[in-house]
Amino acid sequence: MEPGAMPEGGLSQASHAGGAPPAAGTGPGAAVASGDTAAWQAALPALTRRPPYACPRCTGNRASFTLLWPLTWSVRKNAHTGQVEEWRAGPALATAAGGEPDLTVRCELCGFAGPESMFTAAARRLPPPFPAGPAAGG
Repeated sequence: MEPGAMPEGGLSQASHAGGAPPAAGTGPGAAVASGDTAAWQAALPALTRRPPYACPRCTGNRASFTLLWPLTWSVRKNAHTGQVEEWRAGPALATAAGGEPDLTVRCELCGFAGPESMFTAAARRLPPPFPAGPAAGG
């Protein structure tokens, strides 16, 4: 692995000094012990209660989106070489003021990506979607 390169498994929650990245398998993709909850797993309920979206570009999509929630790492780098000298903390989920997720939304139909506020504003401008049809029955 090249110096300063991130391992396959990502980074652990602990600080890492000396520029040595953490061991593989300790990051976000690693198995979580029983009773131990990763930050992104604890945040899942907040993601399920989001306002309706509509794509501001194609306006036809109201259902298929990709939610992008960036991970942040705090590092100290050598000013001359650019090599990471210390992994201070991370990964942590990026949050906006008030602890709300700092989401980027991408439309799965046209590929347009932007801040969540653009997609919620587009949903408010459009008329409500068609009501659900009658239940299939006899």
